[in-house]
Parts: sequence; structure tokens; C-alpha cells
Amino acid sequence: MRFFKIIFCAAFIFICQKTNAQKQFSVTNQFPLNINEEQVKFFYDDGQNDHNEIKADIVNGQKNLSKPFYSKYATIAVMYKDKSVSFWVSDKTAAINFTASDSTANPLQSFKLTNAYAVTQDIDDKRINEYISAETKSLEDFVANNKQWFKKDSLVMIYVEKSKNVSSKKIDFVRKNAKSYYSIWLFRRELVFADYNIDSLIHIYNSSFSDSLKNSFEGSEISKRLTGRNIKKNVMAVDFAAKDMTGKMISLKDYRNKHVLLTFWASWCVPCVEEFPAIKTFHELYPTDKLEIIFVTLDADSLKFSNAVKKYDLNWVHIFNDIEVLKKYGVLAIPQVYLIDNAGKIVYSREEEKDRELALLTKILAEKFSNR
Repeated sequence: MRFFKIIFCAAFIFICQKTNAQKQFSVTNQFPLNINEEQVKFFYDDGQNDHNEIKADIVNGQKNLSKPFYSKYATIAVMYKDKSVSFWVSDKTAAINFTASDSTANPLQSFKLTNAYAVTQDIDDKRINEYISAETKSLEDFVANNKQWFKKDSLVMIYVEKSKNVSSKKIDFVRKNAKSYYSIWLFRRELVFADYNIDSLIHIYNSSFSDSLKNSFEGSEISKRLTGRNIKKNVMAVDFAAKDMTGKMISLKDYRNKHVLLTFWASWCVPCVEEFPAIKTFHELYPTDKLEIIFVTLDADSLKFSNAVKKYDLNWVHIFNDIEVLKKYGVLAIPQVYLIDNAGKIVYSREEEKDRELALLTKILAEKFSNR
């Protein structure tokens, strides 16, 4: 069960950061008047990050949505009950008019578009679904036949393997169809996070896409993620500059004369909370002139974050959900812990060591500071 918890504390909750590439999309969504408004949900991807559910606030069957974005297109997802459809929109004023006559069934099944493009109508979206159909069906059948698969480690491993098969087939499709915008869009949104050998993934990205696509905004975001995912032991830690929870600007190089325990966590992550006692012991044993503890939270809710800091008495440096720090370290799942020595080199990585109880980290710290 612990393996399951670690996998599913996956870290995809990020905040939007303003850049010079910022644009604005504006789209009017029109629904049948008898739609159940409480069942409608909106999500959007600004080219940097997915944004969680946006409150519908539908008035007279209409929802106006205007947000910043950075990539070639913003992606808007509209969900009704268990049905969803995604659209690309640009900085041209757009309209999505859902025209289904029976809104009690699926009001998203038909629509008229102005300056918007349905992703599901893209030829490559249709082709990839056909290309991965066997692997997708195998995964879906497994889940359907094993309703409680997540409660047994052996079944979790089967699920993970079948998920890998789906990702591998998608990566193969993208490699063979790398000229299309759809492919780099899918790579940034999904495949950059795939459970796939990182060196191979970097090679596929570099060798498949054209220079123009790699130099696009989408390409730069992919490069950041892949570089971060490639951080390993025995390499120099990537520097960053961020505000701590008091508003003070800090950077990793500020702590170059001491060891740093850099930890990625969230208040909702059960394995993270389980490791707090061990980290609090480190804090008590080793003063800050020897070991600085820096926590980077993935919480999107600042109140939940601050309440957790107080509740668990986490009295050290905190950074609240800084997107650039998360990208630089390629965080996919939490908890993740790095030990960085006083020369700035990573000497321990929790995930590489598979050190679930932090026993190895405890030993390393004791050895490093035993004679000091």
C-alpha cells in the first residue's frame, strides 16, 4: 500500500507565472437552457500548467471565460458529468455553442465553433486513439475486472506496467508524427511526465522534433521538465531564486557553506506527513549552521499549506508552490528529498535510493556530522 500512496501523490498542481509571452484568450460557452449547471465544470491549460476546476457560474446558459495563456493555443476542457471535450483557442475572441437538443444525455456531443478547434476532431487525435487501442483496452479491462486493484501491491504493479505500455505506444506515435502541433502539444501535456527511461525520452524529443518546434514556447517548457527529471545524485544541484513563506527572496547558492535538505511535499500527501517525524529529528540533531531544511510545497491552497505548517510544527524554510523550482527539479511524485552538500552537489536522492523510510538518509547524515 505504501508503494501505491507514493505513486498517487503525483505532483501536477501548479500555479500560473507571468512571462513576456503572455496572451489572453476570451471564449463564450453557450449551453442549452435546460442544462444542469451544477454538473458543468471547466478546466484550462495555459501552456505552462493545467488549472484546476473553474467555477461554472453559468448565467442564462452562458459562461464567459477569459484567461492568460502563453503557448500557441490555450486548451479548454469542458466536462459534464463523466463526459468531456477539449478545444484549442487563440487570442482571437472565440465562441463554443453546444447545440445538443437533449441536454439530459450529453450536451457536449455536438457544437458550433467560432475561432476554436475541437481537439477530438484533430486527425492525429483520432489516429493515436486507434494506434493505442489495444493497450488502452488492456488497461481498461484490467481496471474493470479488478475494482480494488489499488489495495494490493501485486495488482498495482500490473496496473503500472499496463500504463507504461500505453505511454510507450503514445511516445512511439509522437516520434513517428513529430511534425504536427498535436504531437508536441501531447508531449508537453502528458508524455514529459511518462514513466519512461529519462535518457531515452530526452533522445526521442531531441531527435524527433524540428528546431522550430523545439524553439517554441511548448518546446522550452518540455526542455525544462526533461532537464529537471534528469537531475541525479553526484551532479551539481540546480540553483533557484524564490520567495520563502515570509516573503524573503532566497536562493540555493545562499546556503553553499552548509548542507541542504531540499524536500518536495504537500499537505494532502500521506507519505509526506509520515516522514515529518524523521525530518524533525534531523532538525533537532543538526543546527542550521550544518544543515538547512528547505520545504517546497505543491499545495495550491495557501491556507491549507499554512495550516499544515502550524499543525505539524514544521519550523524551517518554506517555499509555497513555486512553479520554476518545481520544473527545475522535475518533480513528478512526492515526497521527494534531496541532500545537497556544502559544495552544491546532490549526494542523496530519495527516489533514486528508494529510501521509503529515510533510513539511508539518517545514516548518511549521522556519518557526515559525527565528527563535527
